[in-house]
Amino acid sequence: MFAVAKRISNKILVELKFLHQIIFGRLRKSLAELYVINGQYEKALSLYAELLKPEVFEFIEKYNMYDAIHDKIVNLMIVDNKRTVHLRTQHRDIILPYEVVEQLLHTSKKCDKRYLLHLYLHALFEIDIHAGKDFHDMQSKLFAL
Repeated sequence: MFAVAKRISNKILVELKFLHQIIFGRLRKSLAELYVINGQYEKALSLYAELLKPEVFEFIEKYNMYDAIHDKIVNLMIVDNKRTVHLRTQHRDIILPYEVVEQLLHTSKKCDKRYLLHLYLHALFEIDIHAGKDFHDMQSKLFAL
């Protein structure tokens, strides 16, 4: 009897966590929309990046938020790594390569850091062989893996 009650309570907890995530996500998306209406684009961008919304890239372009994504590199890479790499290589004067590398190296998020670093450094090298010169050794090691 106790085992059955425990399984039922565990199922209820799992369902409650799932509902909490859905409701919390919707509330955060609504808050982001309110920030946009109020002209608080940086706060909205932070929420969109945390929510891992693909439309975050259109938001960045629409409101010219390139200088506001310094601390959002990992989340953007998780959403769309190719688009983020393109964005970072095209705007490397705003966010320096060492910032991107540092964020990727020290993230606690579940992602393939080595793969993302390789993508970024390879794209950077293709655009300008000197832009990531401080990371050529790292790039060689990543390429060898």
